[in-house]
Amino acid sequence: RCENLVEVYFQLQQQVMAASTELGPELLSRLLERFNEVLSSLVKSSFLVEKQPPQVLKTQTKFQASVRFLLGPRLLKAAPKPYMVRADMVTEKQARELELSNYSNTLSESTGEILHNTVALETNPTSGNCCANFKNVLLKKIKRCERKGSESVTEEKCAVLFSTNVTLTPSNISIHLQVLSLPIVVIVHGNQDNNAKATVLWDNAFSDIDRVPFVVAERVPWDKMCDTLNLKFMAEVQTTKGL
Repeated sequence: RCENLVEVYFQLQQQVMAASTELGPELLSRLLERFNEVLSSLVKSSFLVEKQPPQVLKTQTKFQASVRFLLGPRLLKAAPKPYMVRADMVTEKQARELELSNYSNTLSESTGEILHNTVALETNPTSGNCCANFKNVLLKKIKRCERKGSESVTEEKCAVLFSTNVTLTPSNISIHLQVLSLPIVVIVHGNQDNNAKATVLWDNAFSDIDRVPFVVAERVPWDKMCDTLNLKFMAEVQTTKGL
């Protein structure tokens, strides 16, 4: 579907260039600028997290994740060498700022130290998918935010930001791609695991799809909570019988 839209884009661009004399330099310039904006928006929306990092993540523990660039096979096939994707930890505040800027801003500082956090974005010759697979990533340490009142570290949500810079062919446009993982709770000890899972469960169950990161309702009706606990129970026990 994305590839079809890109093909339509390039066909329209060719038609505009063919009619450049009739359009005149001023209108042609405006149209080409608009074409670049449309292409940039389409390309940015096709950079996705394919395999999410664990939503409860313990420091000094290896984990895996992957991102996929849907338009990579079409737009990066003439690249002289693979582009590199970087993974960084971001706070909820940083995630919110990136969201509000429509991901036009770049990350100024990572909130944690991740080892092996740079991976090549490559097209698999068998599947044809353009992916960056993080197979041996380790969160070495996390920089905690200031907490309010009795707020626990297991209520603090962060995320992994995946980013890269690509130059598209044949248009030769440079674009910065960024995508956030689902919210993550970082723990340093096993005794924090249950509270962290509770934060994640609440966020996954009661957050809106289109939201400012990572805003979620503080209270919900009991019937919604009951349904969530029921689904969680059946998933954990692997049964079709509810509570």
